[in-house]
Amino acid sequence: MQPYFSHDIFTRENLKIKRLVAAHKMEGYGVFWAVVEFLHNNNNKLLLSEIDIIAADLGVDVKLVESVVKNFKLFSIRNKVISSSRVAQNIKLKKEKSEKAKKAIAKRWQGSKDDTDVLQSNYECNTINESKEKEIKENKKNESKESNKKQENENEKNEKNENKANQTALKLENSTEIKAEKQNSMQNAQSIIKNFAAQFSDNRQDSNFHGISANVHLTPEQYNSLSQLYGKDIVDTVISELSHKIATGKEQAFNAEFPNAHLARLERYARQKIATTGTAGRANVNLTRNTSPAGAAEPRKAECEALKHAREIVEGGGVPPPPEFHEAGKRLRKELKGDNS
Repeated sequence: MQPYFSHDIFTRENLKIKRLVAAHKMEGYGVFWAVVEFLHNNNNKLLLSEIDIIAADLGVDVKLVESVVKNFKLFSIRNKVISSSRVAQNIKLKKEKSEKAKKAIAKRWQGSKDDTDVLQSNYECNTINESKEKEIKENKKNESKESNKKQENENEKNEKNENKANQTALKLENSTEIKAEKQNSMQNAQSIIKNFAAQFSDNRQDSNFHGISANVHLTPEQYNSLSQLYGKDIVDTVISELSHKIATGKEQAFNAEFPNAHLARLERYARQKIATTGTAGRANVNLTRNTSPAGAAEPRKAECEALKHAREIVEGGGVPPPPEFHEAGKRLRKELKGDNS
């Protein structure tokens, strides 16, 4: 009878095997079983230097065999010797079965020898005839068959128990790996949240976010320019108003694709405040009309400079301002020129 080892029917359900097949298809799966067969035939030992021999025998690339052996935790490598805990278990069970079989055979032969001595003594005394001797031999033959059958049943039972234990161990291993992967996913998610929180904290430390809800994006340079143009009090007021509108969903939150959008909104709100109060910070821009003796609207030079400076602030970031900024500029120019159409 040719030697064999058990091949689990749930092998391809193992996560390690699934990763192997995903990386190297069924060719990698075949190389795995070829290495397992080699380990069974060589007392669970394979030198790393012998990988090229395996590759040549299978007709595959050496790198494929190296990847199967090293990259999927299917084998153990110590002192440049490849082995498998599962193969070691199979070899151990095989030895135990062999020892049990040897003891059973020795026991049967010992009983046979004792009976033979008795027959010989009786034969010498001429107390047992030929028919009785034949009957005894037939009984021994039947006992031997029964013993062999009993041994086969016991071996079959042991093999079923072994397969059941292997399946239980395989399910436990899969469950453990699934739990580990879920834990890693949770840790990755927590790390992402932590980094986002740190990034948000850094932005606040850089003073790029203002307002009562810290949701108005404005760089320090832009804040200083607005304060010089319209006055710090007006700028702080319109920042608070915009922050409240963003928090209540009436205005858009910060968008990295349009980083100057909040600046444009603040420009618009500041001009509206100035139209009401009549002052504009250090520039002291008056948005009321200045009518010449001829009755034509003539914007002051300071007003034109203020509008030009506002456009430079918005467009200085290198990102096109939103359409609302241009529309607000057109309305302001019409108002300065006295065009109500």
